Amino acid sequence: MDPRREGVPDASCLARLRAHSPDAEQLILSRLADPVAREMAANDGRVMRLLVKPCPGVVLCQAVADALLRHRARSLRAGVSARWSA
Repeated sequence: MDPRREGVPDASCLARLRAHSPDAEQLILSRLADPVAREMAANDGRVMRLLVKPCPGVVLCQAVADALLRHRARSLRAGVSARWSA
């Protein structure tokens, strides 16, 4: 999310994405390491990582891989706990 981009405000965009996929891991990619983006990421525990443009491809790929691993781990834990409670 970029606080200075035009179009859908970042907060409402994140809210729409959460409504659609509440279990999705969230990464913020911002062109500026500004306080607004940092505060938004810090105040929202659901944002996994804040990346600053230009972001090296290796860093971006690693962040996506970490998000996938975290999502899979949470899904597995949810499946195990659902089976135990049944």
